[in-house]
Amino acid sequence: MQVIFKTTYDQDINLLSKTGEYIRVGLVILLMLIAPLFLDAYYLSELGLLLVYVIAGVGLMMLTGFTGQVSFGHAAFLGIGAYCHSILMTAGTPFILSLMLTVVFTGMVGMLIGRSASKMHGLYLAVATLAFLIIIETVIGEWTSLTGGYAGYAVPELQVFGYYLTEIWHQYYVDLTLALFVIWGAANLLRSPAGRSFLAVRDSELSARSLGVNVEWVKIKSLGISAAIT
Repeated sequence: MQVIFKTTYDQDINLLSKTGEYIRVGLVILLMLIAPLFLDAYYLSELGLLLVYVIAGVGLMMLTGFTGQVSFGHAAFLGIGAYCHSILMTAGTPFILSLMLTVVFTGMVGMLIGRSASKMHGLYLAVATLAFLIIIETVIGEWTSLTGGYAGYAVPELQVFGYYLTEIWHQYYVDLTLALFVIWGAANLLRSPAGRSFLAVRDSELSARSLGVNVEWVKIKSLGISAAIT
């Protein structure tokens, strides 16, 4: 085990603590960038789907891993975001604008849920989030005029800045760009005062309160950010 002796505050908030970590991360990013050169369409589409789940996983990690809040219903935010984004694009909203509006809308839904969830703990929070998932799943399935119900929803072709991204490798690079941006953003968020307050609440709500942290607001904010990422 390598012990790192830190002498400055900048070292404490570095994205990566060791030179070897920068090398490993750089190699992984390089392999992801050149993946379309040696993977066929099927495996590339599966890798792109994996990147989508990586983004959702970062969202869940922000809530559960870094704030210590249980969530069994995070897939509901993934569903809300997917349908909101698709419906906006069907209505003619450009991809980038649609994506940003979806992030804002889903984040607001998360904060509304967080307003009630911030008063719950443990098993009660788990049951509440599971109930939210079941409600959203039912609404998506039954609201056929908006979502298409269980028959599915026809998503328009992906178009960015006037260019149609119809090839698998086009969509893969979109997934990769968003995944890298989300991971970089989440890492920087944890270095900020807001991120440190998340960690304080996770470690001990009582200690966080004694340090002047508004625990309820931190829980609401973390659920909103987590939902927005997802």
